[in-house]
Amino acid sequence: MKKIFHNKKKKSNSDISHQKITIDTAGKKVTLPDGSVMRAKDRLDLEMLKYRLDFEMGDSFAALEAFVKAFQEKAYPPLWTIDWIGNAFMKFKNNRYLRISRSNNKPKKKTLDEFLGLESKKRLTQAEKDLIDDKNTKLFMMVSSLIALGQAPKEACLKVSKMLNPQGLHHTWKTIRKIYLKYQNIYPDYLATCKKDSSTWTETQKKEFLSQYSSSLPTQLG
Repeated sequence: MKKIFHNKKKKSNSDISHQKITIDTAGKKVTLPDGSVMRAKDRLDLEMLKYRLDFEMGDSFAALEAFVKAFQEKAYPPLWTIDWIGNAFMKFKNNRYLRISRSNNKPKKKTLDEFLGLESKKRLTQAEKDLIDDKNTKLFMMVSSLIALGQAPKEACLKVSKMLNPQGLHHTWKTIRKIYLKYQNIYPDYLATCKKDSSTWTETQKKEFLSQYSSSLPTQLG
């Protein structure tokens, strides 16, 4: 099993700012705001280092992702993730013991998630954020493809909504419109690209493309 790099010098939250951190993927090193350099031996070490920085900034999900990533890679989890789990287990155990042993002044009951810092339902891991972004990007591309073929924006959103709902993906056309408008700002040139690509299509090709919306996911333009 691989042994993952551990940085023994712990940085406080006030020392670390993503705006001032330089990550050199090629050189496998991270330069912190104070000028100190943290080095990694390989790709996995560098990934663990990135997770560690997020964890130091208060993102407990980064520790969870680091532990799972190491497990998947058949590597030893970083010591700081073991400390994170061990401390949470100890606090959970003590909380449970005091609640059972005391008749008065019992501490508030807390879940293990709370001690791990994972209790927030609104907090998403980076992998979850990436998955949502990927799905939303595909929705945007689907709507753009329809608009490029002459569909009105509302009509395009309705077509995409009707196509997705049978698959259990309950997006209303209004939700899809919000996603489309948001990602239009992110990819301002995509619609023009779709229109340019579809301008050479024959009517038969356009009909074949639109017919896909009654069954499976359509092929994106471009």
